[in-house]
Amino acid sequence: MRHDDRWLKDILSSINDIQSFTAGMTENDFLLLEETDRMKFRAVCNCVTTLGEAVKNLSPEITAHDASIDFPGYAGMRDILTHQYFRVQLDLLWKTIVSELPGLKEFVTAELDKLE
Repeated sequence: MRHDDRWLKDILSSINDIQSFTAGMTENDFLLLEETDRMKFRAVCNCVTTLGEAVKNLSPEITAHDASIDFPGYAGMRDILTHQYFRVQLDLLWKTIVSELPGLKEFVTAELDKLE
């Protein structure tokens, strides 16, 4: 059985990859990504799926440490990308990448530091 430290590391790795894949992009670049760079688009979607699955498996003790993080939202995004990929709203995904992932990354990094 995996423990929180493994799930947290998966989340951090996914965030780092998403940030690397989208570095230097504008919102318009991202909105056109599915047409302009399908490989990068699929890579970002895969990372979001991995992130959401890892979030789903975090213990309630970990997720209770910061009520401002929308853990159910990340899990829901994973479900949409996996089961209803045709419903993905790229503008909302972009906002999440730009506005919410930095805070989640900070949280995950702090939690991993506590576990070490």
